[in-house]
Amino acid sequence: MLLRLSILLPLLLLVGCADVLHRPDVAPDSPAAVEKKPVVLPYQPSPVVLDGGLTEELVYATLAAEVAVQRGDLHAAYLHYLETARASGDAYGAEQAVRISIYLKDLKGAIAAVEEWVRLSPNHLPGRTLAVMLYAQDKRQDLAFEQLQAVVKISEAQGEDGFMRAVAAVSQAENHGLGLVLIRRLVAEYGTDHRARYALVLAAVGAGEYEEAEVEARRLLDSYPDRSKLQALLSSILHSRGDDKGAIQMLESALEESPESRTLLTAYARLLMEVDELGSAYEQFQRIERLAEGDGDVLYTLGILALELEHWGDGRNYLQKAITSGKRVDEATYYIGYSYELEGDIDEALEWYGQVNNGEQRIEARIRSATIMAREGDMEGARELLRKLRQLMPHRAVDIYMAEGAILRGREMHEQEMALYNQALQEFPDNAELLYARALNAAVMGQIDMLEADLLEILMQNPSHADAMNALGYTLADQTDRLQEALGYIQQALVLKPDAPAILDSMGWVQYRLGNYEESLRYLQRAMELMPDAEIAAHLGEVLWVAGEEEEARRVWQEALDRNPHSKPLQKTIERFGQ
Repeated sequence: MLLRLSILLPLLLLVGCADVLHRPDVAPDSPAAVEKKPVVLPYQPSPVVLDGGLTEELVYATLAAEVAVQRGDLHAAYLHYLETARASGDAYGAEQAVRISIYLKDLKGAIAAVEEWVRLSPNHLPGRTLAVMLYAQDKRQDLAFEQLQAVVKISEAQGEDGFMRAVAAVSQAENHGLGLVLIRRLVAEYGTDHRARYALVLAAVGAGEYEEAEVEARRLLDSYPDRSKLQALLSSILHSRGDDKGAIQMLESALEESPESRTLLTAYARLLMEVDELGSAYEQFQRIERLAEGDGDVLYTLGILALELEHWGDGRNYLQKAITSGKRVDEATYYIGYSYELEGDIDEALEWYGQVNNGEQRIEARIRSATIMAREGDMEGARELLRKLRQLMPHRAVDIYMAEGAILRGREMHEQEMALYNQALQEFPDNAELLYARALNAAVMGQIDMLEADLLEILMQNPSHADAMNALGYTLADQTDRLQEALGYIQQALVLKPDAPAILDSMGWVQYRLGNYEESLRYLQRAMELMPDAEIAAHLGEVLWVAGEEEEARRVWQEALDRNPHSKPLQKTIERFGQ
């Protein structure tokens, strides 16, 4: 067997398979140039084995492949790995060649390598599965179907459900429509097997063909052995088609037949969550918990639902039980802390946040802790906490900088916020998030030149960045006389995001500054309909007042004040008009 010098870089081990793309330009000496007649073998009872022993050529090719990976020369690595596979009869080299070519988005090279992989190890399901996906990607339906048939036969021979394997194989292809076609062909061949028809339902769902999925599911309903599972799936299909009433009725009727079916109860509870019936969902999860006492996932879901319903004590109790079960420990710990924060028990909130030690919740917990500390007056302690977090988690440094900036902005510490962004941009030059945040802070500080420079830099990187266009247009309209230039930026942003309330507000504001009151009101009223924001209300009220509709302006302002009594832009506008 081939000597495996397993020092392949992690990026190759982690390559996903669903985003293979055609490469329009393939150099003559690239992996894609390795052309040969497709080798598609039927299921074989034993793999092909070629064992000529280690040779100097084989050892050299293996070493050359590994060194090429380390140097980043993946094209050369591909060729060397393929050479080792052909020389040794070991599929390892072909497998690595496939994954390299997928990473390079080289479809032809991937197909050449996967054919070698299948030839050398015909009973290895991962190779067959990738062959289905790659042939489907290349729109070679017959070859993809041959591989899919092999997937079914090999899986069945190994005691697995081959049709579920087949659905998993076609789901990896970008072309879900072709995947559905392939499963239909399987059903034509195995039409009497209920598992094949169930696979067709799943494939139709995956392709977004919900009508076909519903028809097939109803046909199968009376003969499928696991009736509850199919009823739950049919309910999900109805929900996807927008028939929530039908989906709920389906599950309620099914539960009359099987009142203690965890499959049905779980589907019912989750559907109720989807349609925002949280109280009813909570009751159903309580039923599930009684049937599956100690299930950590159920306890966690119950805890979150209880907190959503403001049943604070019950929610924390369920979450603590989930922690005891060993499931969702950091998430549960975080939400216990968050519940205490919402109730105003700051000490308990900080205590629980401090116990979150892993995962994404660790960052969120530290940010929440820093926000509380700043709100309580310990700004230096808050910032020190975030500085330490950046050192511990450098891969999330930008997010942590942004969180610190938000804390400073909330305290109106704009000079310190500017210094923070300047520091962050030294570490991460040209980062669009940081540039955008600094630009907005520059607008508050009246530093229009900096705002313009930062936003134009973002637009150079991404000419379709609608938010940058809008921020630049609004600021020019609000703080300068460059109104036509402002109008141009806002018009471009509105084309990209025609229903964005912030951009509609900007368009209303620039029209107001241009003296087009009727146009201004049209845009501002639309923005208010979409998002009744205090600043939009301030703008709308001002235009109404200037247009002579003073009573309507007062009404708009008062309603906005009732919703947002602490909005400074709104308060300043009202004071400016002597109200």
